[in-house]
Amino acid sequence: MSMMAQVDRARSQLQEANGLLSKARGSCMPGDIPLTCGPFAPEMPDIVRDTIRALVVISEGTSKLLTGWANNTGEPLAWGDEDFIAAEAEARLLFNQDPNDERLQSLAARNSPYLADYKDRWVRHYAQEINRAAAKYNLPPELLAGVTWEEAGGQPDSWDRRVYNFRNSWFGKLTSGLDDAPLGPLGRLFGPSEATSFGTVQMQVGVAAEELGYISENLGEQQKEEALRNLSEQQRKDIIAKLQDPATNIELAARHLASLREGDGYDTSSEHMSDEEFVTVATQYNQGDRCPTDIQDRSYGQRILDLRENTNSLLEE
Repeated sequence: MSMMAQVDRARSQLQEANGLLSKARGSCMPGDIPLTCGPFAPEMPDIVRDTIRALVVISEGTSKLLTGWANNTGEPLAWGDEDFIAAEAEARLLFNQDPNDERLQSLAARNSPYLADYKDRWVRHYAQEINRAAAKYNLPPELLAGVTWEEAGGQPDSWDRRVYNFRNSWFGKLTSGLDDAPLGPLGRLFGPSEATSFGTVQMQVGVAAEELGYISENLGEQQKEEALRNLSEQQRKDIIAKLQDPATNIELAARHLASLREGDGYDTSSEHMSDEEFVTVATQYNQGDRCPTDIQDRSYGQRILDLRENTNSLLEE
């Protein structure tokens, strides 16, 4: 068993033990390590208490080491392999998270302060571009900023490129239909190459092609799929290059949000949006161009709505 797997297993065992003792345990002070305070603590063998404390110290020290390494490796606004690894490791290694930090809550299982800090920095740095694009398409700035915040810090472009190259190979094209097979995480490797997402504000090549005018929006689904397959290699390279340019990436995200909003029949003459419209349009960005009534899970849009205070503050700094 690898060291990471051992730490992960130990973490799960400790969390399970904490849950069993939570009702019997007395109140602990903020910052205390669960299982080392309360009425059960004196009855625990010293070696158990010391082991728990050691695991916490090791996990926190390891996460700080990894995030420190990542911080000093790449550019501050770039998200490379080292950043992705550091954020994932931090989320797995840290035992104690601040339950009041809404940014971390929005990250679901990937509760990484390192990742949240990167998202904040990216939105803050490109606040002018976000505000400008939102104004151009009559969108609430916090909607575009929220989508940007949520999408930033996903798979690095280097990973996206590997997936794209695989999907664009003869073997990838032959097996593209396996994207719907029950293969777990491996299933994400399969699919048409135009369904690969690029850019900090993640967007599929096919969606960007439509927003950039390479494909007519009036085509039917089958005609659209055929037109996407027939994109030249140079056109694909141009689209990917645009998605990897931050300013153009933000502009395309705004244009797509506006298209979704218009397609739903909402009033696009003003940036004002009701909470329901806000959540629906944001969720559609994540789940694809689907009819609002077909969307069951709106958690993506709700997270962005809940983050409005944070994203507004980032835009105003």
